[in-house]
Amino acid sequence: MKKVITLLLLMLIFSTSVLAVGKTSKKNSSSSGSGDVGVGLIVGSFNGLNLRFLGAGNSAVNLDIAWNHDSDVLLAADYIINNKKPIQSLNGFPIYYGLGLKACSGDDSLGFRFILGTNFRLTDIDKNLELFLELAPGLTVIDHTDGYIDLGLGLRYYF
Repeated sequence: MKKVITLLLLMLIFSTSVLAVGKTSKKNSSSSGSGDVGVGLIVGSFNGLNLRFLGAGNSAVNLDIAWNHDSDVLLAADYIINNKKPIQSLNGFPIYYGLGLKACSGDDSLGFRFILGTNFRLTDIDKNLELFLELAPGLTVIDHTDGYIDLGLGLRYYF
C-alpha cells in the first residue's frame, strides 16, 4: 500500500507541473469553448473516475481512480499527446496517445502502460461533453511481471 500512496503523490506532482506549464500556453484547440479540466466516468477493464487536465499545446494528463472486478483500487496517470489533425481513416475522430503509470492496491503492483484513444465532442448536447474510448496495453514491473490490456469507454465534462 505504501507503493500506491507514493505513486499517487508522484502522479499529483507530475500533473501539477504539466498544468503549470499549460497556464502559460494557449489552450488545446480540441477544447475550443470549454475549460481545461475534464471530469467523468470510465467503465471497462476497471470502473471509476476519470480526470483530464489540458496542458500546454496539445498535451494533457489523464488520471484514473477506479476499481476492478476484484474491488482492488487502481490508480493510473498518463501523459497524453492530442493529435490535432484527425486521421481520415477514422472518419474524422481525433486520436490521442501517451505513456503512463498504473498501480493496483490489491497486490501492490506498479507498471507502465501505453495509451491510445479517441474522443468525440457531443456538441449537439453540450459543447463541453466528450465521449472517449481508450486502449492501454501495459506491463507490470514491480511486485511481479505481467502484461495486461486495459479497455475503457467513458464520458467526460469540461469545466
